[in-house]
Order: sequence, then structure tokens, then C-alpha cells
Amino acid sequence: MAGLSPAEAQVLVQGSIEFVAATGLSAARALGIMLVLPVFTRPRISGLIRGSLTIAIGLPCLAQIKLGLQALDPNTRLVSVTMLGVKEVFVGLMLGILLSIPLWSIQAVGDIIDTQRGISSQVAGEDPATHSQATGTGLFLGVTAVTIFVLVGGLQTMVGGLYGS
Repeated sequence: MAGLSPAEAQVLVQGSIEFVAATGLSAARALGIMLVLPVFTRPRISGLIRGSLTIAIGLPCLAQIKLGLQALDPNTRLVSVTMLGVKEVFVGLMLGILLSIPLWSIQAVGDIIDTQRGISSQVAGEDPATHSQATGTGLFLGVTAVTIFVLVGGLQTMVGGLYGS
């Protein structure tokens, strides 16, 4: 930045800030989904991978969001961007919950089966992947449901629903 005038440096910094804000807003809805969807909540998937996926999923929307941010009133831009981010994460959480209900239901069926067989949660072991109590059948059915979700195109449906919302 040694060769830039102060006005050019100011424009460069302002453009960078707008780009970072637009990237954050474009990834916010995908972040909400990834916080609750069992496909992404397994501990084997690190936060860095989840964060990279949220940004990658949000990139196609980046240009439209950047244009929308430029149309905001400069006096209330900070509050508007913050509220937009909260709204986007909330919408993503709702989409994630709707996508997760069938997967959680299948795991709950496995837990109920083990309870009916006499394997209560006090006797059941700890799930090493999530560090929570889980029955064997519940864990097996949960992992199977996630695998089937991915194999039948659930991730493509998730991304399509995300872009359509």
C-alpha cells in the first residue's frame, strides 16, 4: 500500500470490508443448516471443514448480496447487516431443523427399540463420536439414516432448497 494515496487506500479498505460482510451474509444461512443437520454435526467433521463448506455454498449468492449491501443506508448499515445476519442464521436453523427431523426420528426409533428390549440409557454405553448416551440400535440406525440421506441426494436437495429460499 506504499504506492497508494490515502483516498485509494480508503476505497480499497472499504471494498474489502464490504466483501467480508457480503461473504459472511452469504454463508449465514448455510451455517444455520450445518449447526443442526446430523450429516455435519458428527465430531469427525471439524469446524474448519464446516466453515469452508458454508462459505463455498454461499459463494454463488455473493454478487447479489454485495449489490444489496451497497443499496443500504450508510447511517444504519451496521444495524441492518447485523439484523440480516441474525435473520439468515435463524432461517438456516429452521431449514436445518426441518431437514433433521426425519434423521432424528429414525435414531429415536432405535432408542425406543433398545428400551423395549430392556437396554435402558443407564446401561447403554456412551457414543464415542458424540460423547453422549446412545443405544446401539439408535446409533446404528442414526448413522444408517445419515448415509442413506447422502446417497439418495439429500445434500443436493439441501443446497437446492437453500438457494431456492
